Amino acid sequence: MARSSAARAEATKVQSGKFLWVSFWVALSTLHTFGATIAGPIIRPETGHLYYLLTVNTWTASEIEAITLGGHLATVNDAEENQWLYDTFIPVASGHDPIFQGRVHLWIGLSDAAEEGVYTWESGEPVSYTHWDVTQPNNNFNQDYVHLYGPISQFPATQHPGFWNDFGDTASTVDPPVGYFGVVETVPEATSFQLVLVGVLSYFIVLGGDQSRESERRRRIFS
Repeated sequence: MARSSAARAEATKVQSGKFLWVSFWVALSTLHTFGATIAGPIIRPETGHLYYLLTVNTWTASEIEAITLGGHLATVNDAEENQWLYDTFIPVASGHDPIFQGRVHLWIGLSDAAEEGVYTWESGEPVSYTHWDVTQPNNNFNQDYVHLYGPISQFPATQHPGFWNDFGDTASTVDPPVGYFGVVETVPEATSFQLVLVGVLSYFIVLGGDQSRESERRRRIFS
């Protein structure tokens, strides 16, 4: 009888643990509105491109949301842009979900889901710049999707703020809680008025150049 009582107690303990684990995930999910925009559009002055920050979600779901906004997960072309993304969106993500206590990372539009080891941007732009962290990408457990690290990580020796890591298609992890936020980049289309304005300016620039050359030609003739 004593053995049977102990077994029942252990089974109850296991079931209670499973209930608490599931309850934690339910509570975590209710804190987010998946697929929603929490910041943006924010313009980057250097390029005129518009950016949005999405709520916690998987990489693939974030890319689908990016397409509905008219863009893709962000393409990073140089160190300045990488730093701008970090400085602009990490503070917003950190303040959005207190459960993560600053343990937030940013999805960008790079992956090797199509062909292992061949990383491509969802925007179709060539990969001219990368910012991998030490030992990355390592494809641990078939990781295909790229994020940049936030300021707080589990392993500070190998996970540095702003550097890149390949990861699985997940929205968040537990023990400790970590959230993954997508950054969307869109390229605004030029309006008809802007195109006309560019055409007019180009005309006067060319006309001014022609007039300068004609004045120089006459000066040489009569000098």
